[in-house]
Amino acid sequence: MRILITLMLIAAASFATAQTHDELFKDGVSHINSKEYEKAARCLEQALGMAGNAEKLATLSALAYAQLMSGNAHKALENYNKALEIKEGDRQLLFQRAGAFMQLGLTEQAIEDYSSVLQADPENMDAIILRAQAYSIKGDYKKAHEEFSRAIAIEPQNMNAKMGLVLLYQEQEKYNEAMVLINLLIEEQPGSAPLYIARSNIEREQGQYELALMDIAKAIEIEPENANYYTLQSILYEKTGNTSAAEKSKNKATVLQQKLTK
Repeated sequence: MRILITLMLIAAASFATAQTHDELFKDGVSHINSKEYEKAARCLEQALGMAGNAEKLATLSALAYAQLMSGNAHKALENYNKALEIKEGDRQLLFQRAGAFMQLGLTEQAIEDYSSVLQADPENMDAIILRAQAYSIKGDYKKAHEEFSRAIAIEPQNMNAKMGLVLLYQEQEKYNEAMVLINLLIEEQPGSAPLYIARSNIEREQGQYELALMDIAKAIEIEPENANYYTLQSILYEKTGNTSAAEKSKNKATVLQQKLTK
């Protein structure tokens, strides 16, 4: 009799703590919003097992996104494909699936998905810029340039498009063009530390280490708690033979990184 009562209590407790699809889905979305993508994926995988036909598309989409953001592009791609079987041609799903293709190095497939998005929404800035980046990775610099230029023509103040063009010039070792554009961007936004870092990278590639150090010093002045900047500064000091300054910058980077992990 005691055994029977114990089993009934365990069953009742299990029933009481069991979550429904809606509860698991809500928890998964909450974890996504908190950028806890692995936790989100675990909740949504459970939710998917309980999803009815009306719930399946939303659950697959959320699960694929959580997997994509946690770096599990293979699983994400699999679930985006399933979601697109339910809602063929969905722009958001195609856009996100392109991200999975990019993570997997499947550039051609990513370009196809971005192109499908742009057929329906020709001025989708994110799709234009990301397709331009995909062309750049592929080595099709002409098309990449056309896409970045198109983005700038649509939205002249779009910083991502302009920086994409700077990096494209740099990739092709067109340093004069890259420098002209980055200088204009710094004139527009003199308080942007990443722009000084970008210019220092162009200068470093040309062996202009002293100029690069000046730009990194400016970036550090703007963002003194950025450990990455001190690491870059350390590398450049090594290039100039200033080992004591390099060690000092390296130590500063270590201290700041330790702060972040506490």
